[in-house]
Amino acid sequence: MALLHQHDTPAAALPKGRSSVTAQQVLAAIRDAGRPVTAVEVADLVGVSRATAQRYLADLARAGKVELKLRYGSTGRPEPLYWWRGSASSRVPSGGASAEDVRPRRR
Repeated sequence: MALLHQHDTPAAALPKGRSSVTAQQVLAAIRDAGRPVTAVEVADLVGVSRATAQRYLADLARAGKVELKLRYGSTGRPEPLYWWRGSASSRVPSGGASAEDVRPRRR
């Protein structure tokens, strides 16, 4: 399981001008969600704009801290879903993902 250690902060992967505090908050929001989330959901959880959340999510995905999968609907652009790499139970299937695929399953 990949854990974020004190010496392994997302700040090391951030471009100039990005806040390590915001990156930590974005990463914590994804980790605590326990399921794949959209940039809009992360923005609401962290209290930033959707565009800001998307920038941080893209940085974290490039750094390998979070995973990215596109969810295709019937029309329009695909919706990016992000999830914490350390959460094996929230992996999106490798094929297309529907809304049912990304919701936590109840037992």
